[in-house]
Amino acid sequence: MSFVKDVFNGITGKTAADAAKKASGVSADAQQKGLDYLMKANESPLAAQQQGLSGLMDYYGGNQQGVIDQAQQSPFYSSMINQGEEAVLRNAAATGGLRSGSTQQGLAQNSQNILQMLVNQQLGGLQGLAGVQTNNNAISQGYGNIGNTQAQGITAAANAKQQGLGNIINLAAMAAGAPGGGGGMFGGATGGGGGNAISTNSFINSQNLQGSGFTGFGG
Repeated sequence: MSFVKDVFNGITGKTAADAAKKASGVSADAQQKGLDYLMKANESPLAAQQQGLSGLMDYYGGNQQGVIDQAQQSPFYSSMINQGEEAVLRNAAATGGLRSGSTQQGLAQNSQNILQMLVNQQLGGLQGLAGVQTNNNAISQGYGNIGNTQAQGITAAANAKQQGLGNIINLAAMAAGAPGGGGGMFGGATGGGGGNAISTNSFINSQNLQGSGFTGFGG
């Protein structure tokens, strides 16, 4: 029974259709695993990129004070300010202008230069984060590949079923003795015209009679 079923499924295209669906499913599962890995690996670069873009949008959107405050709160800023002030004061003391206006101007300029340097560094860092490469394109392509694989499996299964339908039609035409349908698979033994069922029964009966020694009427 299993052999007959396998033959029937092969003729009707069910076997090929099932195999096509299974193959596309296995391929899609493998592609999904690769896509899951890409998405997991993409979390950190994507977060960095979003942080950089958010910071730049905030700064150029009018909130420059946020970046300035962050720079001024940096321990590096305090250290650089102290070092710069000491250098200005040492130079003023050496030249006898410790209380001069130029000394005060030098101290203010030192603070401004350091602040501007740190702000530029922060902006550069945000730009670097915003430019971090992500796997977005590969992930998008991965989704497309999975969709194509599934579509190919469905198309192959449909083609197999269509081929199976063609096989059935061809077998039916052969059994009916196409194109006239007169003699059937065993046509001619009964003069045709009786259809497949009648001609088949006549053939079987004639075989039985020959086996018993009867050769026909009027013999």
